[in-house]
Amino acid sequence: MDSSERKAITTWIILITVAAIAPYLFSLRGDFALDDVQLIVKDRYAHSLAYLPKAFTRDFLHGALGPNVIYYRPLVTVSFQINYMMVGPNPFGFRVTNLFLHVVTALLVFVLARRLLKSLSGAGIAALTFAVLPAHAEAVGWISGRTDVMSGLFTLACVVVFARACESNRRFSPVDIVVCSLLALCAFFSKENALVLPSIMAAYVWIFKIPMTRHEKTLWALAILASLAIFMVLRRSAVHVTLVNYPTLALGRRLLGVGIAYVSYLRMLFVPQVGRVVYDVFPIGMKYPIIALAAWCVPLGLIAASIHLRKAAKPLSFAVFWIFVTLLPVVNILPTTGPIPAERFVYLPSVGSAILLGWLGERLVAWRANRIWRLVGSALVVWFVLYCAALTVESCQPYSSDVAWARAISATNGRFFRSWAGYYFFKAGLYKEAAREYKAAIEHGSRDVTDYLGLANSLRGLGRHEEAKTILLRARQLLGTNAKIELNLGSIYTQLGDLPAAREAFERATKLNPKLQAAWIGLGHVNLRLGEFKKATDAFATAEGLGGLEPRSRFEYAIACEAAGFVEKARKQYEHVLRDDPEGEFGQQSAARLKKLGVLGRR
Repeated sequence: MDSSERKAITTWIILITVAAIAPYLFSLRGDFALDDVQLIVKDRYAHSLAYLPKAFTRDFLHGALGPNVIYYRPLVTVSFQINYMMVGPNPFGFRVTNLFLHVVTALLVFVLARRLLKSLSGAGIAALTFAVLPAHAEAVGWISGRTDVMSGLFTLACVVVFARACESNRRFSPVDIVVCSLLALCAFFSKENALVLPSIMAAYVWIFKIPMTRHEKTLWALAILASLAIFMVLRRSAVHVTLVNYPTLALGRRLLGVGIAYVSYLRMLFVPQVGRVVYDVFPIGMKYPIIALAAWCVPLGLIAASIHLRKAAKPLSFAVFWIFVTLLPVVNILPTTGPIPAERFVYLPSVGSAILLGWLGERLVAWRANRIWRLVGSALVVWFVLYCAALTVESCQPYSSDVAWARAISATNGRFFRSWAGYYFFKAGLYKEAAREYKAAIEHGSRDVTDYLGLANSLRGLGRHEEAKTILLRARQLLGTNAKIELNLGSIYTQLGDLPAAREAFERATKLNPKLQAAWIGLGHVNLRLGEFKKATDAFATAEGLGGLEPRSRFEYAIACEAAGFVEKARKQYEHVLRDDPEGEFGQQSAARLKKLGVLGRR
């Protein structure tokens, strides 16, 4: 390598690094969003490497999505542990880590593309297009999207090491084999989609006609299979499930949508536009199966193109195969928990598309020998990269906070995640927006009681109590009697001043769920206002037995005891409130009541 080539490589590395960082600079100011809170903030096992074994012996997103939704990504949890030990609960440090991993991955694309295309400019263009692809915003700009970035990084690193080993004279070098095995294991531990890695390595040998003895093939196969076996054993031991364990569409319906999924993913890879937080592309295929069947031409065409290009253009053949095989895990052949396609899923497949775009860009610049065309071709490439970078900046915005994501969901006006958007709006105190989203979820056929409760509580936040009552009565009619519905009805009746109806609702709630503390507290409050002091003390006593009472409820308990003639019990409750809330409103009122009872005077 002469000095001019070394200088050119350095220049490309700088350009790629800048291109990978620049579009995401504004996203570094973002907060923890969506799954970040459950994965990092609330999970104490993600706060220290002292819990390193826990990362490998429990599922990812533990319990957040229900008992049947199970992921196993221990290495991502380990990365969170390291981040938390370095910066604590500061999202900036986590976001910087995501960006650093993305930069490294883009540089690895440069290394692989240079090896495949045998062109420095082609490799540079490939890495630049990878660095600024708008569809990467979800994986890079969202902390929890790190699963796809890490999986892509380690898969790509393994292929780079393997490709280098294949070009050396010692294809069975123990060092290369061990390194590849470890990188493969890291990829598997980052996300399950990396399980396609063995097929990528096999395709590399087949497409580039790597001359390997049977002994060499056996060594490589054993190395990767050993990593795969370790992953499967640890995963099975930790989550007790081999693949998936949740209800989903029948296999036939999933297969029908495979072609449509491929079409959507290829659009993300080759047609840059502002990212979307959710896609809803399957209804047309379900309504018109002929369209879904026709879309199958796309994955079949990718296979045919890879085979056809094997003789004439081996790098392109490998890139096409890369796209095809890395999309297989995310087209719903194996069922997913959320709607597909999703933009974060193209992070690994985009390595293949970047190589194709690098080859195309290099050909475009060199199409004509004259200098003017080279300037025009170079200008087109620069424009494409800058355009993608600008789209990436905009695509990152939904992942800066829960509310930003909720606004993006609302803007799609679709059927997915509307109740989640409502939840995040409600949590932020944006009751009007929350009511709109919960209403949309119900209009799209939701039978989830939490959507009706969310809509009712949002309306209550807006002061529209009668509408909230109507919503809950409709929910009871549609979904049947439910303790939470009755609890919220009781609260609404209380706010409306209909205390007898409130008492009936709270009583129904306590019968449906005797351990629902809030219902017992509500019942005690209503009975106190109705002058049923003995019933109020009984309700508050039951609530106390289910857990501690906050100062207001304990103060009302004391008032009921005093009114019912249980002076000693009232005194104890007043003293309890005074200890818990000495400077607060109810602590001061308790002190006054104790003084009235003569307790403080005796002291």
